[in-house]
Amino acid sequence: MATGNTSDGIDMATKLVLLGGAVTIVAAFLPWISVELGPFSESVTGIDGDDGMITLVLAAGAMAVAYLREWSPFTAGGVVVLGGLAALLGLLYISDPLMGADVSEAEREMAEAMASPEIGLYLTVLGGLVVAAGGFKGYQDRSSGESTGAAVEATSPEAEP
Repeated sequence: MATGNTSDGIDMATKLVLLGGAVTIVAAFLPWISVELGPFSESVTGIDGDDGMITLVLAAGAMAVAYLREWSPFTAGGVVVLGGLAALLGLLYISDPLMGADVSEAEREMAEAMASPEIGLYLTVLGGLVVAAGGFKGYQDRSSGESTGAAVEATSPEAEP
């Protein structure tokens, strides 16, 4: 099984994916939405709903793929898609904090005035974008001949008997 590891350690593309994925996973446990009504305040974390679990799974999947697989156009594309989906989901909630909430139109207007996005959403977007950037970097490295992992060992002159 090829990995994103090189003889000098983990390549930059894989490091970006691991970092972005870790940020996205941590963000799922942080507040995503807060609602304030006078002196009362309530916040909801990402994992309190399905969408935080989705971003967590997307990030973990991207991390596993980047770490366990050799960079190829398919691997890089998959990582970009996973990171992009996590970032997109965060952006959708930032633009509409009540997305997916089961509220009537009248309740929505009142709730929109009280609901606001929190740090977890912003970190979800940031982490997802860093994951996607890692996928792009992996594709660039592969395209420019900077293959990683077992592919480097198999094609290097030292690997031949």
